[in-house]
Formats: sequence, structure tokens, C-alpha cells
Amino acid sequence: MCMIKGEALERILDVNGEAISVQYSMWIGNKIELARTWRLKLRQNSTIYDVIETVAKIDNRQMVEYNVVEGKPFITSLGGLEDDPETGTFWFLHLRSLKSDGQPELMEQSPVDLKLKPNLEVILWYRPGPWNPQIRAAEKTRSS
Repeated sequence: MCMIKGEALERILDVNGEAISVQYSMWIGNKIELARTWRLKLRQNSTIYDVIETVAKIDNRQMVEYNVVEGKPFITSLGGLEDDPETGTFWFLHLRSLKSDGQPELMEQSPVDLKLKPNLEVILWYRPGPWNPQIRAAEKTRSS
């Protein structure tokens, strides 16, 4: 049976019953030179992994690749932008409440281990790791 793209998306996004609204953002760079955002409704028992995979199905430019560690996926590439150990730039998963203007919280767990909560913003942020010397130097100059 052949399904047109619209029907396939309808099935992915079919949320009969209770649904959770979530915002998914992709940020690039420390100063967030590029940001893209999607707003979704997913089933209550969904995980962050489900959010990431749903956006990848909706927008084929958001293809995602994972490195599996102890049976759990961790993001290594999104939209063709891969982790870069040479520059210390990687994809980091952050969460924050949509009701907050505060800094997003860095998550170290796999997206499959993180359940959705109402009014959550899921942020995949491509930036240098906090251990990167360039980041530390920039933080020192800001705090002086």
C-alpha cells in the first residue's frame, strides 16, 4: 500500500487522547547564530527521542544520527552537521520550561530516558563543549 506524504505525517502526528504541547529548537553557535523552532503535540508518554524523530520525519533537512552507548542513542549529527572533536564542537541536549526566560539546563541522559512534560522546550544546541579552552577564556573576560 502506497501512502502519500500527508497521510504519513498525519499518522505520525495522530495524538488521540491526551497530548502534550512541546517546542523543539535547534540552535547553532555560542551566540546562537542560527535557530530553528518547531511546535508539536505528542502523546503524553512520549520521550525527547520521539520529539527528535518526529521532527526528522516532518522536515527531511533534520536527519539525525546517533552513537549508541550501552544500548542508548546519543545525537552525533543533525541536519548534516556532525560532532567535531577537533574543534570541541558537539550537539548538546538542553531542556527548559516555556514559562521561563532562564538558561536551558544541559541534559546528560539519552533522549530515550527523558519523558516529555507539559510546556517544555527541547533544545539541541551545536556548540563548543564547556571544557573547551575558548569557552573558558570567553567566560573569564565576561566576568571581569
